[in-house]
Parts: sequence; C-alpha cells; structure tokens
Amino acid sequence: HAEIAQEPGLLGERFPVFEAFFWRRLVMDEFHESELWHTAQREMLKFISSHFRWGLSGTPPVGDPRSVDKMSSLFGVTVMGSKHQAFLDHFVRQNNTENLVPLEEKVVE
Repeated sequence: HAEIAQEPGLLGERFPVFEAFFWRRLVMDEFHESELWHTAQREMLKFISSHFRWGLSGTPPVGDPRSVDKMSSLFGVTVMGSKHQAFLDHFVRQNNTENLVPLEEKVVE
C-alpha cells in the first residue's frame, strides 16, 4: 500500500480522491444550499484546487453579511467589514433582461 492511503482526508476517507487532482473548473450547482451543508462538506470544497470556481444559483445568499462570508469563502475570497457589497458587485451576477446575451438565429439550408 501507498503511504498516502494511510492518511485520512478531510472527511475521513483513506484516499481523498478529489483533493489529489488539480481541476480546470470547480462548478458548484445550486451552491446557495451550501448553508445547509455540514461544515466538513464546505471545508472539503475549499481544499479542492482549481483554476476557476463557479457557483450557480437562482437565489444566492446575499441577505446578510454572515451568508455572504460563507459564500465568499467557497471561492477563496475573504470578505471583511463593509466589503460585502463590493464582493457582491464584483463577483455575483443576477440575470435579468438588461444583461442577457442577445440571441442570434441563423437558418442553415
């Protein structure tokens, strides 16, 4: 057996598979539900290495500073004091009719 197999991962596994690789993208679908996850699940996501981290949510938790802190930590960003709104303005986008990408349709015969 390999030496690494003896060391438990964050969730107690013998071999922390997702932590062993460097990923191009980490996509967290419905990440607003992360507030309901166990602490170990959130912490595991912080240790997965990737070039990019995306969080997809129809309802991101932006109502109070504590929720914004938890959300930002999943992206490796520490938000302190009054910088919550700056984080939201820079990193969080909500689709609406003003910022939709125009659809161009072409008929190919």
